[in-house]
Amino acid sequence: LIIQFDFSRLKLFWLVQLFLAVAQAQDIFGIGEYEEGPCGRWKPGDVDLRSFDLIREFHLDRLEANSRHVYSIEGTNSYQTAYRLENEANLTMRSIDAFPRGLPHQFSLECTYRTEREPVSSWHLFEVANEHHDSQLAITMNPGRQTLEIGLPGLEGELQIVEYHHSALFDQRWHKIMLGVTEDYLNLWVDCQPVKDVDGNLNAPLEPRGRFDIANGFVSISRYAETTVSEPESPIVDLQWMVMNCDPTRPARGTCDELPVY
Repeated sequence: LIIQFDFSRLKLFWLVQLFLAVAQAQDIFGIGEYEEGPCGRWKPGDVDLRSFDLIREFHLDRLEANSRHVYSIEGTNSYQTAYRLENEANLTMRSIDAFPRGLPHQFSLECTYRTEREPVSSWHLFEVANEHHDSQLAITMNPGRQTLEIGLPGLEGELQIVEYHHSALFDQRWHKIMLGVTEDYLNLWVDCQPVKDVDGNLNAPLEPRGRFDIANGFVSISRYAETTVSEPESPIVDLQWMVMNCDPTRPARGTCDELPVY
């Protein structure tokens, strides 16, 4: 009886140690807190990870039929369809409708686009804003400085900005932007080439981040930064592809075969 009692206590001890080790791993690696989100558990390279086709979410094919400011055009080649967004195009919707289970904490975003002519001021290629219209996630083109700025939420609700200088993005040709956001760093590829941030980092370091606050917020595509989600105005942009995926490493395996050779 004594041996059986000691064995039971030993088994209980190791179960407790295992529980503590799992809890510590979740705390260190950010696992668990986000498992109930849109991605669940994942491993880099998983082919069945969830994707969000933002062109489909915004129903651009239906919008084209009912709007004079959105219409289909030939994309990067004769097999591809793109959508031209005029100044009066309004691509804003409630965040909860686009992402009913929330935004992934780690993700990739890929976009193939072209500007018809250089926009006059900064504009959001993609933005997620909270109910107070404060940016939670922003991919912003700044033609004056020839920079691409990525904004992500900090722990206290502030926006941390990673800036890239890349003049070619503003030349009215087709370009493909691929973004990978992990727990600790950010990667950018332009036309399948890795790009360093203005500080010279390929793996741009990120401060600790909080969750995206999308409860009563909005998602916008192609909106001048100086306009509001209630009265948006778009630069003239051709949009062929915009997809968010739960795998932040996906862009490293991406291709740009669809882009024209200039």
